[in-house]
Amino acid sequence: MTYSESDATKKKMTDGQIPDKESDAFVERLKQAMGHNSVRGFSRICGIPEGTFRAYLRGGEPPRPALVAIAKATDVSLVWLASGEGAMHPEDQSRVNEKDLDVLEELIKEVEGWIQDAEVTIDPSKKAVLYRLLYEEALEGRRMPKKADVARYLKLVS
Repeated sequence: MTYSESDATKKKMTDGQIPDKESDAFVERLKQAMGHNSVRGFSRICGIPEGTFRAYLRGGEPPRPALVAIAKATDVSLVWLASGEGAMHPEDQSRVNEKDLDVLEELIKEVEGWIQDAEVTIDPSKKAVLYRLLYEEALEGRRMPKKADVARYLKLVS
């Protein structure tokens, strides 16, 4: 019987170690979360013994309570810290881009003018759909819709 790579991976996982590729990625995320803090200072901030924290930096797999403590102490997303998925900071996922708000503001001004010029009345719920469609189009193409685009959508929603 030979000792295969999958046996090594199984052994690492049962020994509290993460497989190498995942371990390297986790350690990099952990270092990102640490920022410029020393290991000693950071472990204190998280409430984790320094030796334990150093083991995580060598590829040891932290238990759930340690992951939660690190995420809370550093204001990083727990999902990002554990898996690398999503945004590093929870507020990044819901933060509205200032440029996108400028696009929305300009869009509303333009469309309201075109609606007045067309002398049409649109139900508020249909107008909301119109703005959503045009806004998504503006963001995808990174250009403001033309009057012809608005006229096409006006026909659809009125």
